Amino acid sequence: YANVALVQGRTKEALDYLRDLDRRLPDDPSVLKRLGETAFQLKDYDSARKYLEDYSELVPEIAPVEVQMASMAIQAKQYKEARVFLDQAAARYRDDLRALAGMTQLFLEMDDPDRALKIIAEAKRAETSSATMVLLEGQARFMKGEIEAAQHLFESLTRLAPNNLGYSNLYALALAADRSEEHT
Repeated sequence: YANVALVQGRTKEALDYLRDLDRRLPDDPSVLKRLGETAFQLKDYDSARKYLEDYSELVPEIAPVEVQMASMAIQAKQYKEARVFLDQAAARYRDDLRALAGMTQLFLEMDDPDRALKIIAEAKRAETSSATMVLLEGQARFMKGEIEAAQHLFESLTRLAPNNLGYSNLYALALAADRSEEHT
């Protein structure tokens, strides 16, 4: 019922259905996540934060709440709100790789590779880099037109995981972009 209500634009009704479902299935992560998303759609950020905090306790490997809320804001094209949530996450989770990766990805989605590269540099200084951060740096370098740097990053990922088609495809795209620049 909640999904039907959401599709039909009856968000408050969907929230009521989800609250009822939460009473029936306490501590179900998928219900808590959906409650957070629905409250966010209603711009009830305090409730969204509470539901997402409860969700994060049950699924600790996900990004911090502020990063999740920033992601929802970006999906809704609420860029000012996304920046506020990202700034909160940056202040609160300086050394959390999940937060750093999430913020980097969001800045790339907002077409801000310079800010993404600043976060990547912070991660490197804190020695919290990972394959995910290398991938994001490659994407940021590619966005800035630094094709050769992107190639090297994607190539290093391909060597680490030769069977990962995503890494191989990005490396191939960077090589193709470099070759097309040579011909112009």
